[in-house]
Amino acid sequence: EYLQKTKANAYAMKEITDQLFRYFLAFSKGRNVEEWVVINGKNVLEKLLEEQGMFLKSQGFQVNIEPLEQDFEIRINEEEFGRIFDNLFINIGKYADAGEAVTIFHNFSSKYFVLSLKNGIKKEKQEFESTKIGLRIVENFMKHMGGRAKVIEAEDCFEIVLYFPVL
Repeated sequence: EYLQKTKANAYAMKEITDQLFRYFLAFSKGRNVEEWVVINGKNVLEKLLEEQGMFLKSQGFQVNIEPLEQDFEIRINEEEFGRIFDNLFINIGKYADAGEAVTIFHNFSSKYFVLSLKNGIKKEKQEFESTKIGLRIVENFMKHMGGRAKVIEAEDCFEIVLYFPVL
């Protein structure tokens, strides 16, 4: 009984520290400029979206990814860039309706590569209510990289639009 209580307390403490870390990532301001790299957005995003799409397919989702055909360069922080997509695809796995396709499409504006991820929302209630901290982290990281994130949410549909400044 003592070991079970100790184990439960350890998991509770881990959850609290994980939550504090997520809040730090969502709201921290200080980062080093040396963390920037310029990447070929087409090559990197093709690979990343293919991998994440395969992950979702393994969970029973239908995934439609519009092919990237045009080369472009963006300046990113690699760690933040990876976290953005990890957060988004983890959220899709948790909150999206697997009966509806996940659609990933893009376009270009004069200053931005615009990437949209759209999915249906699960009809059944979740065991726990989302704090949306993952989305706040995405918004913060996009802002840090000179872009922005726009969330469009309806009763049965969720879309996030990422604006990456092109070089």
